[in-house]
Amino acid sequence: MGRDPMPAISVEGRRLDGPAVTFRAGDPGTNAGFDGADAMLVGVDVPTSGCWQLTGRYRGAQLSYVVWIADD
Repeated sequence: MGRDPMPAISVEGRRLDGPAVTFRAGDPGTNAGFDGADAMLVGVDVPTSGCWQLTGRYRGAQLSYVVWIADD
């Protein structure tokens, strides 16, 4: 966990089911550890409910997944 205390992680969100502004998050990234496992964390503020594709990037690698954001 101490190897990269402020990782250069970024997240981009793109709405799939309607119009919305694409957003980016990533400043600053941080890290966490629990029970021998490490993780990188970055906060995102999704602008509206709906179906979103989120893509995380770190050091040339990327991971995408689709989530449904419901209204409160």
